[in-house]
Amino acid sequence: MEEGKTMIKGRVVLMKKNVLDLNDIGASVLDRVHELFGNKISLQLVSVVRPQDQSSEGRLRGKLGNPAIVQDWITTITPLTVEETSYEVTFEWNEEIGIPGAFLVKNEHHSEFYLKTLTLEDVPGHGQLHFLCNSWVYPSKRYTKDRIFFANKAYLPGETPELLRWYREEELVTLRGTGSGMLQEWDRVYDYAFYNDLGNPDEDIENARPVLGGSSEYPYPRRGRTGRPPTKSDPKTESRIPLLKSLSVYVPKDEQFGHLKLSGFLGYGLKSIGQFLVNEGEALTDTTTHDEFDTFEDVFKTYEGGLKLPQGKLLDKIKQNIPLEILRALSQSDGEGLGKLPMPQVIQADKSAWRTDEEFAREMLAGVNPVCIRLLKEFPPTSKLDVEIYGNQNSSIKPSHIENNLDGLEIEEAIKLNKLFILDHHDTLMPYVRRINATDTKIYATRTLLFLQKDGTLKPLAIELSLPHPEGDQLGAVSKVYTPAEHGVEESVWQLAKAYVAVNDSGVHQLISHWLNTHAVIEPFVIASNRQLSVLHPIHKLLQPHFRDTMNINAFARQILIGGGGFLEQTVFPGRYAMEMSSFIYKDWVFPDQALPVELVKRGMAIEDSNSSYGIHLLIEDYPYAVDGLEIWLAIKTWVEDYCSFYYKNDDMVQNDTELQSWWKELREEGHGDKKHEPWWPKMDSCHNLIDTCTTIIWVASALHASVNFGQYTYAGYLPNRPTLSRRLMPEPNTPEYEELKENPDNFYLKTITAQLQALIGVSLIELLSRHPSDEVYLGQRESLEWTMDSEPLKAFERFNKKIRDVEGRIVQRNGDDSLKNRMGPVKVPYTLMYPTSENGLTGKGIPNSVGMAIEDSNSPHGLRLLIEDYPFAVDGLEIWSAIKTWVENYCNFYYKNDQMVQDDEELFSWWKELREKGHGDKKDDKTWLEMDSCQNLIDTCTTIIWVASALHAAVNFGQYSYAGYFPNRPTISRRLMPKPGDKEYDQLKKNPDNVFLKTITAQNPALMGVSLIELLSKHPSDEIYIGHREPNWTTDSEPLKAFERFGKELKDIEDRIEKRNSDKSLKNRAGVVDVVLFCSPTAKRDLQERNPE
Repeated sequence: MEEGKTMIKGRVVLMKKNVLDLNDIGASVLDRVHELFGNKISLQLVSVVRPQDQSSEGRLRGKLGNPAIVQDWITTITPLTVEETSYEVTFEWNEEIGIPGAFLVKNEHHSEFYLKTLTLEDVPGHGQLHFLCNSWVYPSKRYTKDRIFFANKAYLPGETPELLRWYREEELVTLRGTGSGMLQEWDRVYDYAFYNDLGNPDEDIENARPVLGGSSEYPYPRRGRTGRPPTKSDPKTESRIPLLKSLSVYVPKDEQFGHLKLSGFLGYGLKSIGQFLVNEGEALTDTTTHDEFDTFEDVFKTYEGGLKLPQGKLLDKIKQNIPLEILRALSQSDGEGLGKLPMPQVIQADKSAWRTDEEFAREMLAGVNPVCIRLLKEFPPTSKLDVEIYGNQNSSIKPSHIENNLDGLEIEEAIKLNKLFILDHHDTLMPYVRRINATDTKIYATRTLLFLQKDGTLKPLAIELSLPHPEGDQLGAVSKVYTPAEHGVEESVWQLAKAYVAVNDSGVHQLISHWLNTHAVIEPFVIASNRQLSVLHPIHKLLQPHFRDTMNINAFARQILIGGGGFLEQTVFPGRYAMEMSSFIYKDWVFPDQALPVELVKRGMAIEDSNSSYGIHLLIEDYPYAVDGLEIWLAIKTWVEDYCSFYYKNDDMVQNDTELQSWWKELREEGHGDKKHEPWWPKMDSCHNLIDTCTTIIWVASALHASVNFGQYTYAGYLPNRPTLSRRLMPEPNTPEYEELKENPDNFYLKTITAQLQALIGVSLIELLSRHPSDEVYLGQRESLEWTMDSEPLKAFERFNKKIRDVEGRIVQRNGDDSLKNRMGPVKVPYTLMYPTSENGLTGKGIPNSVGMAIEDSNSPHGLRLLIEDYPFAVDGLEIWSAIKTWVENYCNFYYKNDQMVQDDEELFSWWKELREKGHGDKKDDKTWLEMDSCQNLIDTCTTIIWVASALHAAVNFGQYSYAGYFPNRPTISRRLMPKPGDKEYDQLKKNPDNVFLKTITAQNPALMGVSLIELLSKHPSDEIYIGHREPNWTTDSEPLKAFERFGKELKDIEDRIEKRNSDKSLKNRAGVVDVVLFCSPTAKRDLQERNPE
């Protein structure tokens, strides 16, 4: 090697195309052929110290190192189940050139791959260096410039090392594109377009839809440009791609779902939605062919049974047009089965509690749309609609309708005391009611008045249902007011009135609260950030995690959901006017008002309060969305302040940041171009405005979206609770419909709201939308620990993560407070929509089913706090765990004085390597294995091994005979299904229930054999050695012997505490009505004792 040269070893982590797309499995073969002919993948490091000898355009650029080849591509076989593959690469590098700041990559293979990371080891003068890539790299023939990736350090534009500036600027030029031409999958272009692809006039004039955006009549945020050609019928409308080709709709490839999320999204999509595309194109609006739900029991059967996935040409077409990886999701055992809908939480505890007035009102504060209710400041309510166009639209609610339900207050007093609230969908819907009601859908514009009671709950006072005057809009509204009733036909009328309100609220929720305010308005921020902020920019690094999947989801939505004839039009009441209506509402959208404290004050739900850490005081103290949301908001804002303050020391640095100024200018003038002249846009001239802007963006994209999305199935999965459309108007007295309502109110209700097929499609759709994918990254988390090398932001992010965990604990605590009646309600569903983290799947929590058994708590001696305090296994087990860990720490610290001694222990290294690669060989590439490189990891590993082999085994083994020795208590087999009323078996159950029970469970001979076996397994042998005991002279080292003595004493103390807890009558789970828990007690007598051997 030449003098001054050194070799830098690197590790590339990537995902091959054949792993992500099994339909293109030939890609793997062709890539290997290319390798054989010398067409390889090469990387070149870029210097930040030494310039190129010749730089174009007079601009300096960092010198490139020699190309380094990714090694062993051919010999590294990637199993289809493995996501990531690691390859070695060796760079020849001159130490004088300094630390690399970037690298170029050339892909000379046939196929693209997903490049995740490059890690350089032992870079002279630096040590380890990380490059986070997370990008698709296509064959170089698809690019006009080499792909570049930068090291994980953030720079403001003016602080960028000079030799990287050209690369930084050129990368942004590439991402902006030329503004013309049809974009292809390998293009990385972010650009703007109107929503001009919602209709298909070439197919039918009925399928035409107005262009949203670019006009004062239909203003709208911009979407990502695709460049598809216009339709033949209308040059202003962009042509659409076929429904079954929806996966190929253009968004920049790096914005597409990760393969795990895509697999789950479409796998569940086929399960949830594909099953209802009956008869391949049956018109959903043809209500004559649809079955009806006749009773609420019919609706319940939807969840208790299961629907068969139809076979035929449609499913075959779907299978041919999506990657097989997604179809594999269909065959996975996810515990739900094809077409079987999970039971929504709103009816799990009580199937009728949703019908109560208390729950109806509570969901306005803690349901899936808690962002519309506002304080009533004047009575009667007034309208802001133009009188010249719509006439008098003020409310017809009179004092006589409500004054008897105000707890003795006068209306003026109730208003003064902030006791009256309103859910007002009147002005939003009235301009569309006449057109909507000309279709099969029949709706009202609604106003709902509510009273705040002494216990903090809301009570409905009156519902106003309004229609446009039959002789013309300018003549105003025709309204009727309904008040609560508990008996007879009046109660049924009141239930219908609440249903019309729920229909309005469902539509406003889906179109406005969810789609417009958290999806559509965010897409311009995604586009502008990628066009104007380099990946090196600190604000790009701050915001990028909150833009994940936004463009892709929105593109899918245009294809499948919100376009003409899409699922939303078919299942939600505005129908073909849905998107047009969202444009009408966008006219009133104001960016600064999206900040939670501002928004709450604007709705009158809070007043300004300089003494509060949030700057406001809530008027309804038990307002779960707001209470939890404000804690999340403050955590976000503190994190953003800490982060921005590290990079921007004063306002001048904000003003002089050229990329930041271009970003903000383009966002306003292009991304939200129809609002570019609004005076309310903040100026990007101070640290304060930057912090407020970023806080609001993160809030909207994360917590606000979570609050209106992930609870959809919880509350709307049971359609009668939140119907999405109504098919007939309120029946009038002395009409056949009124008599029908009297005779069979439930049937009338079900025939008024969403029809059966539409309901099933709608419920299946929101089940899909409510799920968390398996690769979800939650607020306070990052995909990689090496997202930046700047230490102060990393520390600030750790503090943010801790704050988020603390919020989780307080949410759980509030949900357990019986005095806070709005957190649970009659349906017994705790408010968890602002709970920051979640398991994957359908959980009703998690800021993109049940609450976990514990939460992290740094103040606890075990590092966590149990949510069920009287949980004997966990209480006793945690004491045993802590004793084991303390013993292991004392023992290991005697032999290993530092991490280097662990790393230098050849036997230890070989043990851990063989255990992973041989003993658990099928999981050798699993990323969860600890590295055996520190005392801490060694201690954690040994503690876990001892816990599993001793205490955990004892807990699940030595109590078998105690509980399962009497096999009717824990039968191992069932031989027949539940008898149904009317069957012969049902009559037998009535006559002799014990006999039927015994004939259903394990038969006599297998039962006796099984009991004999578990008796044997539950016995302790005479030579059992228990945890905390050893044979004498097991070591001559005195310090470990003393540590072991302390361990034995601690276990004896634990045993005494267990005995004491077992005799505590207030701990009802310890003994119950049958036995005493001793499974984690460290010692035992011989034979059948439920105690703990080593």
